[in-house]
Amino acid sequence: MFSSREEGMLLSGTDVLKKVKQTKKEEIMAQAKAQLTTAQQNLSFTQVKSPSDGVINNIPYRVGALVSPSIATPMTTVSEIDEVYVYFSMTEKELLAMTKSGSTIKEEISKIPTIKLQLIDGSTYAMEGKVDAITGVIDQSTGSVSIRAISPTRNMCCAVEVLPTF
Repeated sequence: MFSSREEGMLLSGTDVLKKVKQTKKEEIMAQAKAQLTTAQQNLSFTQVKSPSDGVINNIPYRVGALVSPSIATPMTTVSEIDEVYVYFSMTEKELLAMTKSGSTIKEEISKIPTIKLQLIDGSTYAMEGKVDAITGVIDQSTGSVSIRAISPTRNMCCAVEVLPTF
């Protein structure tokens, strides 16, 4: 038989044991949550996401290859395709005629009508482009300057040529 004092100590001992078991359960749960977080983070590293929409270029690595942020060769590049740059040329004579009006090149560019793009199969692309830049350097071998036009795209994925409209 236990005295009432000893019974109180036994109850205290039982409470302590319960607390130790509860603390142990909480530690195990916290450790499991930390392991889950680590596993989720490691899993996220297996997916490569592009910050922009576009077309993926060359992929020099195979599935399963070990890559890291410090690799010398990029995993790939993504080309945005919301708009396409179209380059063509204008003769020096045409450029001179354009600049004789007395206005700036920027003003003259804004006066150039929209351009139409001809696809490789001969059809005309539905979206029209607009000239946005003319180089200031005349190519001595051809006597021409380069012009850049921008055209919006709708999933265009083929070669084009510029149809003259001016």
